[in-house]
Amino acid sequence: MQDTSRPVLSVIIPTFNSEETLKVTLNSLRMQTFPWEHMEIFVIDGGSSDRTLDIAKSFNVIVLENPQRLPAYAIELGFKHANGHYMLRLDSDESFVDECQLEKRFALFDKNPSVKCMGSDKLVSPKFDRKNFSRSYLNIFGEPFSAFVYRKKESIIATYRKKIIARGDGGSCVLKINKNEPYPILDAGATLFSMDYINEHFSKEAKSVDFVLQAAEQIILKTGVVGFIEGDYVVHLPKASFKGYLGKIKFRIINNIYDQKISGYTNVAKNVPILSRRKYLFVLYSLTMICPIFHSFFYSIRHKDPTLLAHFLYTMYTIIMIAYYMCKKLLRLPIKGNKL
Repeated sequence: MQDTSRPVLSVIIPTFNSEETLKVTLNSLRMQTFPWEHMEIFVIDGGSSDRTLDIAKSFNVIVLENPQRLPAYAIELGFKHANGHYMLRLDSDESFVDECQLEKRFALFDKNPSVKCMGSDKLVSPKFDRKNFSRSYLNIFGEPFSAFVYRKKESIIATYRKKIIARGDGGSCVLKINKNEPYPILDAGATLFSMDYINEHFSKEAKSVDFVLQAAEQIILKTGVVGFIEGDYVVHLPKASFKGYLGKIKFRIINNIYDQKISGYTNVAKNVPILSRRKYLFVLYSLTMICPIFHSFFYSIRHKDPTLLAHFLYTMYTIIMIAYYMCKKLLRLPIKGNKL
């Protein structure tokens, strides 16, 4: 039986100059049929100079200071302060699309006690924004390397449909995750998981920043199951101009090459050997050129989104940056800028 003196849900929202999106994020929580009074909401700020803190305080949420600024440390602070039976990780540019999403998620937990972790089925962009040309591609694929290695389709459920072992009302699905097989990466998109389960099975590990970044992954690997609901979409509005998105790709490449402890791909590949082999196939895929060109047209037609034609350009940029930074690492040459 749950301790009723504790909130049911702790919501962790890292922020930094998030005034353009934070109000939408908090409103999407307030409109949920899941009771607002059963949540404790933490806005963990990395030193915003805009109206982010004023917006947060207007919703009477808990505001914490993140002196290290980076989202990883905001999540770590959230773990230290959270009192809820469950935790929801929500970025400040994410919001739910309808008012029943949290209620449906908890219904899935109630009907499937073995499920301790859930993710959203898909990240969506509501409309084309010329200033954020690459937003749709980012939401669907992340970046070209992930699209290739994880064989991403239009949604999580579509990607892992063969792993579904149970279906319920409202499109709820339980996926079976077998050892050494690919599994969904839940590092964004309103991931929801049981803090009671973490406190019971990972009480020592939960104190480290490395663990909190991989909490959902660790739960999935230990329980062997994960839940999703068809149509459980999350609106994601990242800043993603064409030039800015190339910078994001470069940032991820640098961290994958130079700081493998926090590399999402490296951590997953340790548990899924086939992914280690696919990274070499990505090189061959890119160098054929015809394959990325084919997928540029295939993705744009399949998703009815002409901005996905840029897949070829993103892929070429990715392989060039991988080669460039691998050479710099082998030659022990310094790199500009900071890694995460």
